[in-house]
Amino acid sequence: MIALDETTKLYETRGGEVRALDGISLEIAEGEFVAVRGPSGSGKTTLLMAVAGMLRPSAGTVRVSEQDVYQLSQRERAGFRARNIGFVFQMFHLVPYLSVLENVMLAAPVDERGNRLGAASDLLDQLGLAGRATHRPSELSAGEKQRTAIARALLNRPKIILADEPTGNLDPGNAETVVSHLSDFQRGGGTVVVATHGPAAGQFATRVVQLREGKLDGRA
Repeated sequence: MIALDETTKLYETRGGEVRALDGISLEIAEGEFVAVRGPSGSGKTTLLMAVAGMLRPSAGTVRVSEQDVYQLSQRERAGFRARNIGFVFQMFHLVPYLSVLENVMLAAPVDERGNRLGAASDLLDQLGLAGRATHRPSELSAGEKQRTAIARALLNRPKIILADEPTGNLDPGNAETVVSHLSDFQRGGGTVVVATHGPAAGQFATRVVQLREGKLDGRA
């Protein structure tokens, strides 16, 4: 489902060259739940963004569903991502003046929003947010905000969910709830990759890989 081959991402800084990813080769099979663990600055977010087609590597390849992501144009990558990948951010990225339901609907293509309204409402119900559909993000708890972000990521029925520190701002109880919803997606046939330095994702992951200074450390 996901294959990185000698994937490298370099940044030039005043202090010199930084290798955010340093020759990563990693394969993730369809239906896996992979937790990518490592300290801050180890390259976890860079890895997810490269897989999502949001950050072009300096070298190497990234393939998703047998498609070389960076052989596509920027517009083609955006369409490919919309069809195949849902992304969950640590900081939620909810629009403050929109309701919960409207935030979820942002994921739908403009010409399909009328058809996706029922699906969005169903997702909110499944995630325990039916009573919050008309609320603004400022009226939600951190756990409710993250579940809203998960609903948005699921709306287009993606094959893959990429989650960047989805429990980083949550207490242990809410963290376990959020990860359990990702696990439900995986048990339904989806593929999940979670970047984390916390323990919650490890309880549900089928595999844990370690990143350190841009390199895989241990079994991958």
